[in-house]
Amino acid sequence: MQENERVENAKNGDVAHLLEWLNMQSGKMVRFAFQYGLSIAEANEVTLDTYIAIRDDLSLLDETNPLLLTLYKILLKKLAQYDSMHSIPENALPFKEDTLLHMKIVELNEQYRVPFILSFDHDLNHEQISFITGESTIDVASAINTSSELLGEKRKSFELLKKSYHRIPITFKVDQAFGSIDQQPVIKSNKKSVFWPILGVLALGLLLISVPLSLPNKKDKSTANATEMESFIVLEEKYKTERAKRKEKLKLEDSRFDQLNFIRQADNQMKTIKDSLNRGEIPENIDQQIANIIEDIKLPSEMIADIQQEPLHESESASIDHVMSYREKIENLITMYNAILWDNRETIEGFEGGAQKASLLMLSRDKFPRELQDAIDTMRSQSIQLCAKNKTFEINACYYKSSNHDLLGYSYHENARTYFGIMTYDYYLNHANMVYSPDWISRELTAMQPAVIQINEAESYYKDLESYFVSFFYEMMKGNDLIDEMKVQGIVPIHFQHAWGNFYYPEEALPISYLVEPIVKEMEASDWKASESWDRFTRDSILDALKLAQEGKLEEIMFGKKPTLVNEKIELPNKLFTTKIVALYEKFQENYDRTLFKGLSPIYVVGVYDYANEMDDPVTMLNLFNFNNRDLHENEEVAEEWRATFVEDWEKGFSIFEEATSIEFSTENIERYGRNYYAYIKIGKSETEDQYIPISIDKNGETFLQEIVHNPLPSRVVMPEIDVASIEKELISYRYDYIAESKSFDEMNYMTPIDIIATYFYAAQRGDVETQYAFYYQGDGTEVIEKDQYIKKPSRNIPTNMENLYKKISFKGLEQDQNGNWPGIATLTVNQETNPSKESIVEINMMWTKNGWRIVYPLQ
Repeated sequence: MQENERVENAKNGDVAHLLEWLNMQSGKMVRFAFQYGLSIAEANEVTLDTYIAIRDDLSLLDETNPLLLTLYKILLKKLAQYDSMHSIPENALPFKEDTLLHMKIVELNEQYRVPFILSFDHDLNHEQISFITGESTIDVASAINTSSELLGEKRKSFELLKKSYHRIPITFKVDQAFGSIDQQPVIKSNKKSVFWPILGVLALGLLLISVPLSLPNKKDKSTANATEMESFIVLEEKYKTERAKRKEKLKLEDSRFDQLNFIRQADNQMKTIKDSLNRGEIPENIDQQIANIIEDIKLPSEMIADIQQEPLHESESASIDHVMSYREKIENLITMYNAILWDNRETIEGFEGGAQKASLLMLSRDKFPRELQDAIDTMRSQSIQLCAKNKTFEINACYYKSSNHDLLGYSYHENARTYFGIMTYDYYLNHANMVYSPDWISRELTAMQPAVIQINEAESYYKDLESYFVSFFYEMMKGNDLIDEMKVQGIVPIHFQHAWGNFYYPEEALPISYLVEPIVKEMEASDWKASESWDRFTRDSILDALKLAQEGKLEEIMFGKKPTLVNEKIELPNKLFTTKIVALYEKFQENYDRTLFKGLSPIYVVGVYDYANEMDDPVTMLNLFNFNNRDLHENEEVAEEWRATFVEDWEKGFSIFEEATSIEFSTENIERYGRNYYAYIKIGKSETEDQYIPISIDKNGETFLQEIVHNPLPSRVVMPEIDVASIEKELISYRYDYIAESKSFDEMNYMTPIDIIATYFYAAQRGDVETQYAFYYQGDGTEVIEKDQYIKKPSRNIPTNMENLYKKISFKGLEQDQNGNWPGIATLTVNQETNPSKESIVEINMMWTKNGWRIVYPLQ
């Protein structure tokens, strides 16, 4: 049975075949959840949760989409809501080497981890993974390559791990979710939540009896009134409860927990408030003060959960304040965990593991003293783990790029995101098994660059950001590893060539573009052997470029001064303007020297372009475009092809100055992009909307047209014969619905003559005489009938399907008539099978208006 049939049958009440299929896929789902980072028990739970969601809402399955991929997609959404409560055990897989590799995969950023798992173990291609994750196939391919690079393992290791994955015993059965449609399974969930379950709060409340709190407990001689003191006591108890929660979460002894800076600070603030009350002073907004104190003792993981609910995308200052507080707590926790590691140094030093010692320690915690076990158990939820420094292999606690870390970054203003990102760099720089790739550095630099320019130097954290930017940039362009490889190979290594070339060179004045672009050009010219700009590249040159960007001077250095142009507005018609345009046109025709226009307002370029159209001279028009601009043409071959096509296909159009009352240019509208400037010429109109003609101005001040701006003459409109049956019915129906419902006829301005006729017949077929009437021409030189009179003459209407009347249709625009009108004729071939008595050919007269084509009444 086909997948879509299983879904259709299930939606109609027959779920047997769907359940059979779901049961077959259970192993894949549980295995995927395990590979994602959950324990086997949790993987079973999330699979059950997924199946229950499908059971309760079969509309989650769309029979038009691949069923297996849809199942993965639903499961992935469920996984995003789960936070594993268990560290990966040492015996998670049959062999320790497999467990270590499994842990490395789990620790990958989710954007890399998920595509890698689906490709590596589930054998899905890029298009299928793209459907599941919602990312483009290009991003999927990049993520898989990056994953392999970060993992740094041999192919054989992955093959062995894959075999171990498939040895995992799968006990999940679909009847756990579908045993009975009426049955509602009770499931235990690890879904993240900002608030503790009520039961947990009550249980923790009991712990308060044995939890000492370093707050004054002696009786106070309070002079505040009893109500105020009672209110404070309630708030104080709430603070103590919240404090106890964090202590329990971290599984710390009092001596450790009390020394955390953010806890000590909160304790001191509570003591200050209480002391004030004892002195008879009532602090302002005491409720809000204590609420803020409770907020300040939240752990980093809780800060992530909160900000996901209320992101700070729009506020740079609030984002940076949040990330600074988050970072301080992380540093505070790392200091505390390192103290525990120091106190247990004999255990750690005696543990064998070589280069993988840090990873093995995380797996083998059950063999350690209780305090060390608890530290290892709790640190991962705060995005902290054990790592070994390069060379010394000293074991420390360090922050790492966890999935929680990524969730935090997505909630910040873009500048704060950059600063928050550098929290992971120290770990990557010092980890024994982590090596920077040039591609990774280039991505980080590109993301960091806007913030390091925009953030105020006076901010306390700016120097950190600047330091990382300079260090990464220098490492990328002139690091020791690169120098060593160049000595061996004699050229810049290929992976550095690609990374330098992949630097995003936006047409903006930015330090990376300023410093790297000349290096790349010189290196390419020397076959990647030498560059004078590279020789001069230093850390100081990076700082100098940053300074220039921050002061707004880099733009002029890179792209030159803004060209000086003339503001001008001319009221039309104007004989002097016309005379000058003719003279410029004749002079420009001689050799197409565009310096002719230097010093003049760009309006004269537009005037000459329009006059060339009047003179049937496409070659002159062509030379007013910029074929040296890479924004328009990739290379000379493409430009030459475009020139030939332009001249060959050119058709005379209406004058730009049709109904124009003025032409105007203002330097206020100039914007720079790269080495060119962009602006527009405004053509004021009397009866229609003003027209804006885009132009570009190069660094020499020469003006060019950016795009073709003439509308073709109606007489040039020719539509070859087509089958009436081939007319796109959905589009005709859409246009009719829009016109009939909105009573707006703007849509008709963009319809071809054949579209007009087809929609006219569609309106007639629907019996909508009022809309049908709107398709008639009401101008001079034709028989005009009033709307009320038309509606009263049903014999004029044609309520027959167009396909029943005609087989083929074509259209030809005619030359302008003596009245100044632009007529056209649509020719239809009669369907003789349904209308044998009709003539074989019917002509429908049409007329062009400034709002498009219309049918001339009466319709023949």
